[in-house]
Amino acid sequence: SPLEIEQTITKPIENALASLNNLVRIRSVSQEGRAEIQMDFRLGTDMDFAMQEVRERLAYLLPTFPEDTLKPQIRKYDPNASPVLAIGVFGAADEVVLRQAAEDILQKSLARVPGVAHIEVSGGRRLEIVIEPDPERLQALKLSIFDLTSLLKQNNVEVALGAITQGRLSLPWRAAGEFRSLADIKKIGVLRTPAGSIVSLDQIARVSYVSQTEEAISRYQGDPRVSIQVYREYGSHIVAVSAALRAELSRLQKRLPYGVKTEIIYDQGTFILDAIQRLRLAGLIGAGLALGVVFLFLRHLASTLVIAAAIPISILGTFGFMFLSGISLNLISLAGLTLGIGMLVDNNIVVIENIYRYRQHRLSGLDAASLGTAEVFKALAAATLLHLSVFFPIFFLQKRIRLLYQDLFYTVSLSLLLSLAVAVVLAPVAAARFSRPSSRVTWLEKLKARHRRLLKAVLRHAGLWAIFAMVLLATSLFFLPFLGFESSTALDRGEFSLVAQTPPGTVQTVTDRLTKRAERLLLARPEVQDVSTRVYDNVATLWVRLVPPGKRQQTTREIVETLRPQLEALPFALVHFNIEGFGKRERQISLEILGSDQDTLISLALYLRRQL
Repeated sequence: SPLEIEQTITKPIENALASLNNLVRIRSVSQEGRAEIQMDFRLGTDMDFAMQEVRERLAYLLPTFPEDTLKPQIRKYDPNASPVLAIGVFGAADEVVLRQAAEDILQKSLARVPGVAHIEVSGGRRLEIVIEPDPERLQALKLSIFDLTSLLKQNNVEVALGAITQGRLSLPWRAAGEFRSLADIKKIGVLRTPAGSIVSLDQIARVSYVSQTEEAISRYQGDPRVSIQVYREYGSHIVAVSAALRAELSRLQKRLPYGVKTEIIYDQGTFILDAIQRLRLAGLIGAGLALGVVFLFLRHLASTLVIAAAIPISILGTFGFMFLSGISLNLISLAGLTLGIGMLVDNNIVVIENIYRYRQHRLSGLDAASLGTAEVFKALAAATLLHLSVFFPIFFLQKRIRLLYQDLFYTVSLSLLLSLAVAVVLAPVAAARFSRPSSRVTWLEKLKARHRRLLKAVLRHAGLWAIFAMVLLATSLFFLPFLGFESSTALDRGEFSLVAQTPPGTVQTVTDRLTKRAERLLLARPEVQDVSTRVYDNVATLWVRLVPPGKRQQTTREIVETLRPQLEALPFALVHFNIEGFGKRERQISLEILGSDQDTLISLALYLRRQL
């Protein structure tokens, strides 16, 4: 029972691991026949060394555990990470075959993929052997259930009988006593009668294969399916793990039983690749627009091409630095490059424009490049360092925030420094070979004259314009609290999850009946593409994927808010929506109640939930 698990396994493990170095928090869940302990360590802790310490301490505890306790499994993974891949197993086969295919073929093979931490399989049914004794026959033979249990244990063993040595060979010899088939169990001799005949097990009991009752019910689009969720190791690359899993899954499809198929329900790697693709496209569009504006004002193709060269050179150099320093190409680092693209051409524009001005004064290309670059070098260096100083305060933030955004600082900083190097080294060399520029564009000269007049008018009333700027600043600060604050940008992932709970102790079939009603409400919406469901005891989790944004008019959050009243009207004890992604929690407040009396804790939790 959970109480026995807590007393004999969970608490001894907690006491043994409580003094680990850099341990921040230890949490445990004791269930029937199972204990799960989760440990959080300080950022920067060497997790390989921490896992080794955990193994060593558990090794001393193993002899004190109950005899039938399995060897503890120790896994290293991000507790807030969602599954990398969610796979549905379906086909023209019964639930027993689907479960066997998922466990014996898919789970065992996918677990060997580098970067996979663990795999969870839910749904389907397992086969088990059930022995149903006849009470009257047991009583007639003066046997008990414990006698039959002991008999089965004694007959289901393999015994080492030594070895046979012949010449240079030594062959081990064993008595194979394990059950190989159902017939072996049926023909076990229970006892010998006074007449000398043997009473077999099948004469006093019915022995048969049956499918187990489902521990967890899994469905997809309302139809029974086996669900496989793959979790990655902490620190492994999501895209690389996702690609390896897809390749392995494609290979395993040939080994599955006839009629059994797989479908990828959710792939975190695909979402990341799509997001990076959109960000890369935004960077390319930004670079194209910047160069278009440069050409519009300079009207000189060679100068525009030299300015454009700063972008690929700076980005390629930044990629080299990222590779050597171990920075991956993720949303943060790529956002830093995209942010810096607009500034990569600034230094080159200033240098080329200054050289352009000297060439109009009839100087040679070499003299114009030398004088024009030297004149603006200090100003360019100061402006570049000023840009970098904006990101420097990141290193004074909390360590968790610093680790999240430091890739942005590194990519922006290095790309800007490389653009400065290109502006003072490559641009002057190329500009020295330009032909002498033609006269200025007429409309640009008129624009400069108008700007000069406006600037003089502003300077004549400098005090008034300074007061106006201060009023604008004060107004912006006044509206700042109304903007709202979040730790990260809310992305429209096109998916959300729904966790629905019935009161503790509710029969699983009752929870499943309510869950089917929720499924019908969701599948009736035209924006919903598919629904995956998992029901375990009194908790049901539904993962909902929406159609692409172009085929719906509402955002994911708007659809959730539309569905919320309908789903909360169902007689669930608790309904919680999460639009951050599979497995992640969208929590503004987390409240923990600690104490030794379980009944009191449950009563307090239920009371607080009603009040909140």
